[in-house]
Amino acid sequence: DYYHQRNNRYNTSLNYRFAQDSIGRSFSSSLDYGYFDGANKNRQSNTYYSPTGEQENQALYRSLSGAGVTLFAVKADYEDSLGHGKIMAGIKYSSVESNNKFKFFQNLPQGEVLDDNQSNDFNYLERISAVYGSYKFAFSSKLNGQLGLRVEHTKADGALAFRKEGQAAGQSVKNDYVNFFPNASLSLKADETHRFSVGFSRRLDRPAYQRLNPFVALLDDLTFWQGNPFLQPQYRNRYSLDYSHANGMVVSLAYSRTNNLIAQVDDTLGVNKIVMMPRNVGDQQHYSVNVTRTFKASPWWE
Repeated sequence: DYYHQRNNRYNTSLNYRFAQDSIGRSFSSSLDYGYFDGANKNRQSNTYYSPTGEQENQALYRSLSGAGVTLFAVKADYEDSLGHGKIMAGIKYSSVESNNKFKFFQNLPQGEVLDDNQSNDFNYLERISAVYGSYKFAFSSKLNGQLGLRVEHTKADGALAFRKEGQAAGQSVKNDYVNFFPNASLSLKADETHRFSVGFSRRLDRPAYQRLNPFVALLDDLTFWQGNPFLQPQYRNRYSLDYSHANGMVVSLAYSRTNNLIAQVDDTLGVNKIVMMPRNVGDQQHYSVNVTRTFKASPWWE
């Protein structure tokens, strides 16, 4: 029973754009700031009965959680004509700071007692610097393509503070890495009826911040959900082949491989409890075939 919830979001953005459409040149920049302030209060009762309906025991819990998340991002993009194509380049910097507090109480006959084993503070700071660029070009009136590259430097620090056997303890998680994300595509207009295109891209999916938070959330007395501060991003390489016909039919073939796949894993805790935790479980391959056809059923219905 959530007897109290608070979710406040504050966002502000400043944008600027300059464009010379006659020569295909433009510059844009933006600055964004956001803050999230949230809190939850939860009560949970777990009552156990015998087969005859008599109450055998009861476990009562109360939890208090609070989170403050500060987000900041600034970026600039530039576009211009170059040769027989168009060049696009940009830079971006973003930071996210998350401060989380969690207190877990047990209601015992002698009163409410703080459970140090399930109470903790978790602070997380992530900074990402990126530079990226792409070039669209035309070999001829029928053949054109695009090449692009994004380089990212990520630095993340997580600090977990808790108490173990009555003593203050802590644990830190640090990540510092550089990633390269290329992309390429080539499109061929065989004639007025048939078009073909091939493409490749590499992407990254970072874990949601709540998944990094190691708080333990009770779904009931026997089932827990817990975040994983050691969770790593997952990477995906995708290859595609597309065909389109002038009659509105599009056929798309795609293959992707994901490394460090993030998935929720159910495990046992003790002899009769279940804990659910997100983990990096390995690789995943995905094949897909999509066929779509657009047609006009009537002058007003497509």
